[in-house]
Amino acid sequence: METREFKFRAYHPVSGVKEFGFEDIQAMHPDYTEDFTRGCVLFPDGDWRPLSDCEVVQSTGLTDKEGKQIWESDMVCFNVDDECSLISPVVWDEGGFSVKVNKNYVPFLGECWGIQVVGNIHDPV
Repeated sequence: METREFKFRAYHPVSGVKEFGFEDIQAMHPDYTEDFTRGCVLFPDGDWRPLSDCEVVQSTGLTDKEGKQIWESDMVCFNVDDECSLISPVVWDEGGFSVKVNKNYVPFLGECWGIQVVGNIHDPV
């Protein structure tokens, strides 16, 4: 069985977005413990930001129909006959990644054919 790489994004209101993995936090924070929220991340603007000041989301490990990585907090469009029939955010719910459909959470299962990333809840409108 192939294991996936765990990838994260940190959103900070001033510094923007930064993608990182566990190894990035370990290298940056000498007092690293199992609680990774105590770590810091270096953002592209050159500022170190504690993760406790950021919203941290995780990659689902899946890609959309265009091959784009799907992240928690992404807005995805469900395409039926090449038309967008529903747009929903990706959320972590009950131990897995899901999308909200008619007040219910539907888990991602396997390939995401017909799904396209169209934005992120953190993107400016």
